[in-house]
Amino acid sequence: MKRSKTQSVRRILATLFVTMIVLTAGCSGVTGIFGNDDGDSGVEPYTESGDELTGEMLNESHRDTLRSAGSYTAEVNISLTSDESSITQDTRGKVDLENDRQYVVQSASLFGNRTTYRYMADNVTYEKVVPEGGDTRYETTQNAETASASVNTDNIDAFEWEQRGTETHEGVGVTRYEATGVANYSALPTDASEDNISDLSATLLVTEDGVMYEYTVDYTRESDSTQELSLRYATRDIGSTTVEEPDWLDEAQSNSSH
Repeated sequence: MKRSKTQSVRRILATLFVTMIVLTAGCSGVTGIFGNDDGDSGVEPYTESGDELTGEMLNESHRDTLRSAGSYTAEVNISLTSDESSITQDTRGKVDLENDRQYVVQSASLFGNRTTYRYMADNVTYEKVVPEGGDTRYETTQNAETASASVNTDNIDAFEWEQRGTETHEGVGVTRYEATGVANYSALPTDASEDNISDLSATLLVTEDGVMYEYTVDYTRESDSTQELSLRYATRDIGSTTVEEPDWLDEAQSNSSH
């Protein structure tokens, strides 16, 4: 029974990784995650109190602002724990939209611990995979997809949001939104319903010009075991991110399997 439960958790998280990745496709109020609150300091709110917040409007402002800025760094942290296992994925990606380049480092414990490095430039993606206790391998993909500044709007529209004022976070003016309820359980990143989800919290920080600066979700899901899910997406270094060739690029070009 333990084996089947562990496999179930792995299947859920495998799906979660696909739906939540935001660096190339489209990104819980955890106590203490929003530090450095210096008060509103005259921050202009993204929406006024009582106004509706939708995934479509946030995606449009987020995408347009990042395109104008030309570059950004995205961070995605995902964890799913149960009685039998704890599975995580941490991703950090530097994206240069102006020059259509990105560099992503992803550490995951999905099917054994491994770190994946991806460098994309000139319509080619080079990948270096370093599994724990295994051999490093390289892959090259031609005609790769271009970098994107979009967000996963399903993750926004899953919730009913309430504007909770403005603040300064890490020197950046943001509007804080907190989820007051779930608008669409099917839009949550796991098989969720009102009957099997509890202890749910979600928080969203949006910059004055509409960038999704930080988005976090936490909840507990009851199925054949108790599973605790945590998600975090953050956008940083807007307009100041640079993407350079990795030091392993020559080796990847000479050792890749096609």
